Amino acid sequence: MSLQKVHVSPFTVMGFTARTTNKEELSGVSRIGELWQRLMTGGQGPVAGDDESIFSVYTNYESDENGAYDVILGKRATQEQLPGNELRKAVHIPGGDYVVFPAANATADGIKAAWQDVYRYFATATDFRRAYSADFEKHSAEGVQLFIAVQ
Repeated sequence: MSLQKVHVSPFTVMGFTARTTNKEELSGVSRIGELWQRLMTGGQGPVAGDDESIFSVYTNYESDENGAYDVILGKRATQEQLPGNELRKAVHIPGGDYVVFPAANATADGIKAAWQDVYRYFATATDFRRAYSADFEKHSAEGVQLFIAVQ
């Protein structure tokens, strides 16, 4: 697998949030699916953003991919776009190095397969270690890419 390491400048994503685990998501408790439904139907008001890309951010990891984490689904936002209410949350993506995993397609199965690639890769990787700070998916007209923070 040919992977690309990139440096990402810090940015902020504003959107809807939930706390979940991979075990819950795989068992049919789909909090992430509920966030997508809310975002796509405009539930609780629109999510502002300075471009059309949608970001799914994974942060506040309890431990690793087996522990709980926060998911924020939304768009890139400037300080002026941040709301003053509890319906949406802003999360700061720290600048740093990320390894990019492309999804074969933008379907749920394609994205799930890309995450499986992430888990397999880091189970044996010696060149990069996951930072478990803030990882994100970028959904754009070019497709879906997973950005995994590395140390």
